[in-house]
Amino acid sequence: EKKFLGNAITKGSSSSSAYGRSSWGNWWYRWSWGMAGTPSRPLNVVITGATRDIGFALAEEHLKNGDNVFVHGLRREAVDDVVRRFSERFPDQVIWGMAGDVADPDFVRMMGMYAQKWLGRIDAWINSAAITYPRKRRFLETKPTEFARVMNMNLLGLLYGTQTASLIMRSQNQGGHIFNVEASDNAPTPQFAAYGASKASMPQILKTLVVELQGTKVGVHNIAPGLALTALQLAGHWTDLDSLRVFNILAEKPETIAKSLVPQIRRTACSRSSTGSTIRYMSQSHVLWRCMTSGWRVNRWFDIWNGGLPAFNASALFGESCAGDEEAPAPPTPPQLSVEDDFGDEEEQGDGCDGPPKKWSTWQRRRIKTHYLRSSQRR
Repeated sequence: EKKFLGNAITKGSSSSSAYGRSSWGNWWYRWSWGMAGTPSRPLNVVITGATRDIGFALAEEHLKNGDNVFVHGLRREAVDDVVRRFSERFPDQVIWGMAGDVADPDFVRMMGMYAQKWLGRIDAWINSAAITYPRKRRFLETKPTEFARVMNMNLLGLLYGTQTASLIMRSQNQGGHIFNVEASDNAPTPQFAAYGASKASMPQILKTLVVELQGTKVGVHNIAPGLALTALQLAGHWTDLDSLRVFNILAEKPETIAKSLVPQIRRTACSRSSTGSTIRYMSQSHVLWRCMTSGWRVNRWFDIWNGGLPAFNASALFGESCAGDEEAPAPPTPPQLSVEDDFGDEEEQGDGCDGPPKKWSTWQRRRIKTHYLRSSQRR
């Protein structure tokens, strides 16, 4: 029977048995092909921002590995929907959910208290809640309220969550581990200055917390998922052909990224002494290899020759799990162009942020025409 309490829903009961390996066994596994510290019992994991994108994929993958999860989202409708879907798919596991704003320190403390009460203990806390402007904003045109909203959610929300999790884990016999989701790199983020600034601070926060929490049973780590096909990372780039080329080369679906990250998170959460690490989906050598073999990934996710038309189900990024969340621009449906189309010198309408332009600009038309000519020659 499912039980409701405020914004939460659960099914089943949590397990409280301890890890089943000796210290010598943990040492041996740490040196054996990445199988170090595989937990012998389900982990209890708290994930903020788990109603969509990377957070949703991480929660789903943890459940597939037999863990119990506590999901958080901004809107109650989205949280209830996610918890119901997970409860139907994983009926034997503990699934709780709570809705609220992580930029509110009182809510975060209350969420941590209820998570500890309902799960019994917290092994891992993943801070993945983040937002950005729903559309592109030039720095000089961005309102102070938009700066404040993004920084409060992405930066202060992470600090509140990390502080709450640290206090809870410090009181547990076996401690726990905190994972903060950082950006893929420190590249410039034009027209998304606040989002870039909030994510660029993650490495510095990690170094500071490692020093301050030294000697405790709390480990702090970063997660670098890389470039993902999410509504958050695609915001403002739907009609930018240069950005879409990068997505074709480096981007992956959130499910694919989570399938690689979750086993590493679980192994790290089983280690009592590990701290200060960064779990990356894609290493620098992997990025270099993809760039060298970019010809194999032409039009992998977006059909550049057809004006950036998505080659996958882009509407799934804005499915039911996103209901009630922050406003996000819908994926565009670029017009079908052919070589015989008239490529005149007509001015582009719109700013390219709220969907595809009504009329393509001259350089876009020439670029698309060139791609079509080259593709026809190859064929």
